[in-house]
Order: sequence, then C-alpha cells, then structure tokens
Amino acid sequence: MQPTPWGPGPQSGPGPAPAWPVAPLTLPPLETDEGVMGRMLLTECKTPGYADYDEAGAYWAMLAMKAVVHNRLWSSPARFGAAGARRYTDIITAPGQWAGFSRGPRREVLLDPDVTRHVDELVTCANDGPPGPCHRFVRNALYVSYAPVQDPFAGLRWLDGGPVLPGAFGWRREGSPPPGGSFVAIPRANGGVLAGAQFYAIRP
Repeated sequence: MQPTPWGPGPQSGPGPAPAWPVAPLTLPPLETDEGVMGRMLLTECKTPGYADYDEAGAYWAMLAMKAVVHNRLWSSPARFGAAGARRYTDIITAPGQWAGFSRGPRREVLLDPDVTRHVDELVTCANDGPPGPCHRFVRNALYVSYAPVQDPFAGLRWLDGGPVLPGAFGWRREGSPPPGGSFVAIPRANGGVLAGAQFYAIRP
C-alpha cells in the first residue's frame, strides 16, 4: 500500500488509540482528486452520529464507494454521464450523479452549502479532544482517498441470472428506490449492504 500523510494504513476496529494530542486532520485541496474523493466519502458514508454506526462496515463502504468511482472511470464514463472523463473528479461531479457535487462555469468544483457544512462539522468533531470514533471516521476517509483501489466486489461475474461487470458501479441509501436500467442489486448475502448503503453491479 502507498503511504499517506496519516500513516501506513486505516484505523478501524480495536487497537491502541494514537497518542494525544495528535496533529489535526485536514482535508486535501478541493482541486485535487483526493480532496473531492475525501469529501464525497464523508458525505455519502454513514457517520458515527448514527445509533447503528458500525466502524468496520463504514470503512468497507468507503472502499466500495471509491471502487465505484474507479470502475466508472475505467469502464465507460459516458455511460454514467461523464463522457471524456480523465480523473475521479470528473466522475464525481458529472451531472445527476452525486448530489451536492458539480462544476462551475470555469470547470471549478462546486459543493452545495449543506455538503460543506456537513464536512466541516465532521472535521471539527475529529479534531476536538482525544481521538475517538469521529477522528477515526475522518482519518479512514482520508486514507481511502489516497490508497490504491480495493474493490470488495471485484470477484463478481454473475448475479440474478445473468453476467455482470466485475466490481461495484453504484450505490443508494438502503431502502431507496433502485436506480433501474442495467443496475443489479448486490445481495446482502454477498456483502452488498454496507453501512446502510445498497451497492449495485451492472450488466455488460
């Protein structure tokens, strides 16, 4: 794994807490893929504020979310409204894909105020006092943003009676209407529900 500014790997589950005080966590610039990816993960993943929050599940959900962006970029970006995409930011800010992320008239990345407020609150929580669940949540999002892609569903080839492309290609909050089209829900038995997110494969 590549090193990151936050150490050699993720911080999830049991283990010794880092010595306190620790250096404050900061997000990469919004102009970078890591900056956009990190903010998207913090926005889309279930946070420690939920009563049923599961730290390990949230980390795996982040891995799967990054894999979705990666798979869309390297398969057929036009299929996901991002014709000509060259980087993760192009996929995340494509029209109608991720609420709160878009492009301005000069192709600058724009965030909705609610997204900015949510992310700022998480970072403030992470840096407030001794490291706890919020600190680990933000740190894991930063780690996943920089780390190589690890798709929990890379072995998928066949679902619901037909072939699918390997890996995950979308997700929605659990209980939301399915996206339809060529998307196929990955069953819970296959790990397709992570931290309250239902993940989807896609037909070739």
